[in-house]
Amino acid sequence: MDNLNYMPKDYTFPDESIIYKKASGVNLAMNVYYPVNSAGKKPVALCIHGGGWTAVEKENQPIDKWQGSWMKHQASYYAKRGFVGIEITYRSINLEDVDITDIVEDCEDAVRYIRKYISRADVDRMFAIGDSAGGHLALCLAFSNNMEVRPKAVVACNPVTDCVDEKWAYICDDVNIRKKYSPLFNIEKSDVSFLIVHGTKDTVVPYETSVKYVEKMKNIGNDTELLSIEGASHAFILYEYQSKPEDIIGYMQKIDEFIDKKI
Repeated sequence: MDNLNYMPKDYTFPDESIIYKKASGVNLAMNVYYPVNSAGKKPVALCIHGGGWTAVEKENQPIDKWQGSWMKHQASYYAKRGFVGIEITYRSINLEDVDITDIVEDCEDAVRYIRKYISRADVDRMFAIGDSAGGHLALCLAFSNNMEVRPKAVVACNPVTDCVDEKWAYICDDVNIRKKYSPLFNIEKSDVSFLIVHGTKDTVVPYETSVKYVEKMKNIGNDTELLSIEGASHAFILYEYQSKPEDIIGYMQKIDEFIDKKI
């Protein structure tokens, strides 16, 4: 894939905006960014936003009202690198009767939709990249019981791996369900390749949780790397948040080194 010096001003609007599912009275959207002047099937970069499992859109909005997620720059960036870049949203955790089970289901349904309807997407060469709650959801896809939704690789940036922690109790009242969807407690041998990226000064999701997760993954032989971002705080990958654009470029280039080896 081509290497780029990508800046926020280079963001391009999606080629397609699609409602992939309707659930709990809301439209769930995905934006698709295609490589330019490139025919045939291409690998997929599935970009999953965080925000505490709170969706970008909470209401029943038509397609043209969804302005994309906090990961839209990554989806656009990967299209420039030759991937089909796809950003998705999911039901918000603060909707009535919605818990983490529903949100994981939405992400799985998004992959099923891509596999069935996005003809240029080679889902067998898909990697999922997510930030915070999005990193958690990318890891959940990797260990799904449904093999057709599993990515080939995962890049989880400052991911929540221990949902049993009372800090995350709002995603489900039942601690057993939270444990079921805690990557830290559901490690098994996997063919997926993993890159866990975490800032050492993260005060939202402790850096030490990723160190522990990577250690457990390596102990059973999973292809797992830890990329520590010295001095970085939470959500360091997001444009127009805390990181400087030039720093984000550096983070993305380090991630690209992993992706180019695995996809």
